[in-house]
Amino acid sequence: MTQHHPTEEYLLHHAAGALPEGQALLVAAHLTFCPECRETVRQAEALGGAFLEEDAANPVDVVAALARFPFDLPPEAPQVAPAAAPISDIPLPLQPYMGARLSGIRWRTFWPGMQTVRIHTKSDPAADVSLLRLASGKGMPIHTHGGDELTIVLHGSYTDETGQYSVGDVATADPTLTHRPIADAGGHCVCFTVIEAPLKFASPWARLAERFLFR
Repeated sequence: MTQHHPTEEYLLHHAAGALPEGQALLVAAHLTFCPECRETVRQAEALGGAFLEEDAANPVDVVAALARFPFDLPPEAPQVAPAAAPISDIPLPLQPYMGARLSGIRWRTFWPGMQTVRIHTKSDPAADVSLLRLASGKGMPIHTHGGDELTIVLHGSYTDETGQYSVGDVATADPTLTHRPIADAGGHCVCFTVIEAPLKFASPWARLAERFLFR
């Protein structure tokens, strides 16, 4: 079971179709792991559709309306389990961008024990959307943020100043947080990250690596 979730604001914006592409992909990936957030989004989508149908001539701010509306719709009917799908370790919403298996990713070394690869989105070119892989016991360079940073764990787990994050968990960071995620012992950690603005690394060597690899 996931322990860390996107904020309600992100879930409501996702339900309203108001997230940029990278953030929408990350939230959609989390929904494949989290029944609780799936139910929140389902109810928000249903309520948003009702608002639009009742007031089509006078559109409302669906996100703002949903934030004030109690989620009390009946639970979704149980679904019949689908036929077995091919083995994959990448959530379905991300597969059009990177394939079905992490073993097929072509990594680039950014820092000792840290590899990454840029993911190219179609309508969100300003954001830094990427995969990150940390070797067991290794961490990112210490950094803070120029904007929001969303991270979902796809494999393994990591720990930073805010807690431990495992598969399906989402971490949200902003310019008030300085941290150093470190992969937990026992295996590497792979994350999908969406960064609104460039990270601010404490190490000049990390700043130099970022400049030459990704600029």
